[in-house]
Amino acid sequence: HQIDRLYTAISISYNNEGKSGGDDATKIDIANTRIADESLRKMASVMKSIMKDSTAKQVVDKMKELPTASSQLYFLRFWIPEHKDRDDIGDAVEYAVSLVIDTSTISMPKVTFLQLFCQPLPVMDSSQVQRVLGMLDAVVENIKFPTIEYVELMILVISAVVKYNKEDAKNRLQTLYLEILDLKDKALQAHCKALLLRDFEKL
Repeated sequence: HQIDRLYTAISISYNNEGKSGGDDATKIDIANTRIADESLRKMASVMKSIMKDSTAKQVVDKMKELPTASSQLYFLRFWIPEHKDRDDIGDAVEYAVSLVIDTSTISMPKVTFLQLFCQPLPVMDSSQVQRVLGMLDAVVENIKFPTIEYVELMILVISAVVKYNKEDAKNRLQTLYLEILDLKDKALQAHCKALLLRDFEKL
């Protein structure tokens, strides 16, 4: 499949980021030449052009050149977690979260993407966190499954909120705990409680 070849090309490019050497470059070019579809070839070209050091805003601008939302999400699920400690990562997080929420045709559950994209939340500044939370709070009832990813997402949210609004963080933690208590599956409930305990000190 063309799309499989494309993802292979992207993955090779991404895994070789920062490495030099003709062999790696040759492998990437060979993978890309197998992409006959023009839009997919353009997507691979965009991917390669932002493997090097780019600002988060530059990455977002490049994402907008891609043909579909799903192609943007595919790359962002690599890029954001790998660059989560950057000072400007919030620009990419805001864009990615809004893209997930606004996109109806994505193969993975929305919360799975959101949990990946929100990993940098605790290091983002409060104004950016609040904008992301505004988007999440508006759709929270629709993103509660799979449950473990939802709990992990909420832990990231609370970890970010506690730094600038302890009362809101406390309320969110209590709400999350009550939601966990309501789970009928006892094994799932125990797993989610363990996630809370793991991060309880920082929450």
